[in-house]
Amino acid sequence: MHTAKPCAIVPLRDRAGAAADHAAELPIDLTTGSVALDIGDDAGALVIHTDADRLGDEIEIEPLSPERPRRHVAVLARRVAGHTAYAAVFGDLLAGAYRVPIAGKPTSTTIEINPGEISEIDQRNR
Repeated sequence: MHTAKPCAIVPLRDRAGAAADHAAELPIDLTTGSVALDIGDDAGALVIHTDADRLGDEIEIEPLSPERPRRHVAVLARRVAGHTAYAAVFGDLLAGAYRVPIAGKPTSTTIEINPGEISEIDQRNR
């Protein structure tokens, strides 16, 4: 049996990065069904695939534009096509470049988020 790691209440943010007037609490069992993506003319999404041992971990990404705040989301268990996948989903990122930490390393990678597109990074150990 997997013991869930502690999680926090994370304020939702609007596209400009300002805190929304409500907060979202992570599910107790750290699982979720579907994810709403808010992508289009000025925003895209990012999915970071991970291994099960990162369940509940917060992943923080940093926009390379200094006027935009950092964003973070938790790795959740997601049922996909009959199996469980583990991923952090940033469902509404303004288009632009972001620095993403590489799991277990002091380095990062950069990814470009394009409007209306879903970008993916695979951080699973294979």
